Parts: sequence; structure tokens; C-alpha cells
Amino acid sequence: MRNLKQPELSHHLFHQLQQPFPAIELVEILESPIYSNNFWVRLGTKPTTLK
Repeated sequence: MRNLKQPELSHHLFHQLQQPFPAIELVEILESPIYSNNFWVRLGTKPTTLK
């Protein structure tokens, strides 16, 4: 189960990762269905337009 600090730290980590990789976006943060002390972070990429 998440505590109140974990979502804050997860978002902070994502923003640090996004600086060198601006095309990524955070989809969701999920608690592992097997191990409650692990989290899954789903990332995606922003749509790009071809020129």
C-alpha cells in the first residue's frame, strides 16, 4: 500500500527523467499486484508530427 510520500517521490523522479527525454510522458503509477511494496510505472511517448 502506498504512503503519502511515494506518489510525490514518483512524480519527482519522473520529472528528473523527463529533462533529458522530453518526449516521454507519465501514463500511470500502479502498485504491483504481486508485491505490494513494488510499483509499476507506465511511460509513453508524446505524439510527433511528421514534416
